[in-house]
Amino acid sequence: LSKKHSHDDQKNMNSFFAVAFGLSNSAVSRLSKTWEGLTNKTRRVYQSFERLMDPSRNHRAYRMVAGKLSLPFLPFMPLLIKDLTFIEEGNKTFVNNLVNFEKMRMIARTVNLFRRCRTHSQSKCSDCVIVSDCFANVVHSLFFEASDQSVSVKNPQPIRLYVRSLKAIDNEQILSQLSQQLEP
Repeated sequence: LSKKHSHDDQKNMNSFFAVAFGLSNSAVSRLSKTWEGLTNKTRRVYQSFERLMDPSRNHRAYRMVAGKLSLPFLPFMPLLIKDLTFIEEGNKTFVNNLVNFEKMRMIARTVNLFRRCRTHSQSKCSDCVIVSDCFANVVHSLFFEASDQSVSVKNPQPIRLYVRSLKAIDNEQILSQLSQQLEP
């Protein structure tokens, strides 16, 4: 699990959070034998990812990392939507029959952050490729890092092909059953 591959190189914070939240799902986090198989280094990196996902102080850890990323990068979209919701619901549009320009500035800052990221992120790759590449790097680091059959990070093509063939399971009950089958 390399920080560099997960968010510094890919700079896709939305995908990073999707992978990190998936790994923290109870059906995955309960797999103690699987987690015990990780190297100490990988565990420390994952713990740093957990700190990055920490929602305390209005996601301060994430905001600090995102603030240091150079463009282009894809921000964590649910947080942008949350920010816009709080700006809208927490501030009056009109104060004393005048437009609340402070509210408009806050909205503009949030929207402009997304626009700058989007404008600079025109690339040959589709979002699906970026997501699968990010996930492939995480999977490689987690499960192949200590293996003798490790795939070179310089050529993660087999992992990309595997990730693209995956089918998402979003049913918590099915995930729990599969988890129980793996480690009763």
